Amino acid sequence: MVLNKKERIAFLVLLFFVLISNFFFIRTIYLRYTTEVPAKGGVIQEVMVGQPHLVNPIYSSANDIDDDLVKIIFSGLLKFDKNNEIAPDLAKNFEIKEQGRVYEIKLKDKIFWHDNNPLTVEDVIYTIKTIQDPSYKSPLRVRWLGISVEKQDDDTVGIFLEKAYPPFLETLAMTKIMPKHIWQNIPAENFPLVEYNLQKIIGSGPYKVEQIIFGKEHNIEGMKLVENKLYFDKKPYIPRIVLNFFPDENTLLSKVKNQNSINFVLNSAENFSNINREAKLLEMPRYFALFINQNKSLDDKIKSNQFLRNKNIVQALNLAINKEDLIEEALNGKAQIVYSPILPDFYGINYENPAKSFDPVQAAELIKKEGFQKNNDGFWVKIIKNPKTSLTGNLSKGSKGEQVSFLQECLAKDKSVYPEGEISGYFGSNTEKAVINFQEKYKSEILEPAGLEKGTGTVRAGTRDKINELCSKNPEETIALEITITTINQDILIKSAEKIKNDLEKFGVKTNILSYDFSSLKEDIIKPRDFQTILFGEIIGKYPDLFPFWHSSEKNDPGLNLSGFENKKADGILKEIKQALSDEKRNKLLVDFAKIIDEEKPAIFLFNPYYVYYLSPQIKNFGEEKILLPSERFKNITEWFINTKRELKK
Repeated sequence: MVLNKKERIAFLVLLFFVLISNFFFIRTIYLRYTTEVPAKGGVIQEVMVGQPHLVNPIYSSANDIDDDLVKIIFSGLLKFDKNNEIAPDLAKNFEIKEQGRVYEIKLKDKIFWHDNNPLTVEDVIYTIKTIQDPSYKSPLRVRWLGISVEKQDDDTVGIFLEKAYPPFLETLAMTKIMPKHIWQNIPAENFPLVEYNLQKIIGSGPYKVEQIIFGKEHNIEGMKLVENKLYFDKKPYIPRIVLNFFPDENTLLSKVKNQNSINFVLNSAENFSNINREAKLLEMPRYFALFINQNKSLDDKIKSNQFLRNKNIVQALNLAINKEDLIEEALNGKAQIVYSPILPDFYGINYENPAKSFDPVQAAELIKKEGFQKNNDGFWVKIIKNPKTSLTGNLSKGSKGEQVSFLQECLAKDKSVYPEGEISGYFGSNTEKAVINFQEKYKSEILEPAGLEKGTGTVRAGTRDKINELCSKNPEETIALEITITTINQDILIKSAEKIKNDLEKFGVKTNILSYDFSSLKEDIIKPRDFQTILFGEIIGKYPDLFPFWHSSEKNDPGLNLSGFENKKADGILKEIKQALSDEKRNKLLVDFAKIIDEEKPAIFLFNPYYVYYLSPQIKNFGEEKILLPSERFKNITEWFINTKRELKK
């Protein structure tokens, strides 16, 4: 049968609709009975500021880039899972025995290094003992002091602690294992110099180094990593990683500004607004605070330092700082306000601090309560009466009272005159010797006009006049409430210090800022504790062990108790926190400690900045909201994917 023209058109239209209908029917069936799943393929592109130096597990914690690479290339006995809980890595399983003093860890079967050599218990023992050996100068050594390690059998290692210490699990998760067969014959002094730190890295992690790209000046411009086919766990979906290194953040930005496929981290708040792209704002267990030096010896050096140990004054300064504006202006809004060192929000601790919102009116009331008033320039000052202002009479051996004390204070300022420096209010033999030394030091002004060759040891007109010239005080002394903030010469901290200065000076507290590079700050300022206040940050880890930052035994270098805080009750609580075996007990102790800090006020807590990670939108299943260290952003890297495929639903 032959169709006419109209019939042919009608047939073709009908056929078209049948085909379309079948297509959508088949597509509906396909989508109903299949699901989208990750597929192999793609490339992770990441750019970083800085250079890799020692991609070696015993050194990497000193350099963020090294730590990032170690996280990807090496494995540890344990690791953190996506919920920041401890999970096996190289370990098949582990047991904690004898009330937390013994860790028995069994390795998985058939684990290999990148060079196809088996990973054994001997590698684990070698790594730990190398870290513990002071000649290798590992920054991890302090975490392994007083700990012994022994081989239990071919698959099991035993680790023995002197005392139970639950945060040791975090140490195990942070410590990556290195290959004994590569390193065992290299002397300690050569460890940082050999090619296995960079050019021939041998690990056991999900990726291995394929190529290193050097620049004209022998700097490293890039690295290419590929999946480790021998990896003992689930292989990564994305088989390749391309890394590029830049000298500074501005250079990095010029390369990636319009490249959505590239991952990078920004630290400078000034650059956050230059990127038209959403970032992952990751929480880390850290806080920045203005730590107030409690060292009494600074009183003579900085007169107003004594006022900063007054709780009302510290609370007034706290209330005078607008922390919401501080975060907006100095950190472009990418931070959270903190009021305490225990970070209740991060750890899920049920503790609500007393309200400390911006309140300059209440702050002024607290300042006035301590006897301050504003001068003509709008700054808070306090008028102090000097009970001993000058010598008014003769003094000799046997004299007593405030006049003698005033004399002794003046003489004690010169150790060559009065080496004993005793301020007793009694004119004894040492004071008499000091007066003689003083008279002979100023012989031309005291002895010669009186026709004397040697000091007499008694205080009369000539000696009295010279003492008053050097040491007499005004009956009243006006002292300004002044604060000096010391910090690191980094963008966010400098801007934060400047915002705090603006708030405090607007309130009426004269404020100075001193900034140093990290090395100078550490050696010249923190080590001798030579500061009035310091704007600094502290990272406290998975298990909030605050002992290194607040126990009185840590108040001097190399301890990290920057305020020099001392409190016997707090010391006891901090020791208990270290050994608490349950989260419930630890959290209760942390709340008790937070209440003491809130009462004693050794610091003004400011903010916890987010870790700002610009992740390519092409990468799926990142999944992180909270990380413990910058390198932990890669903890789930084997689960990242770019490509997808469809499979039948199970």
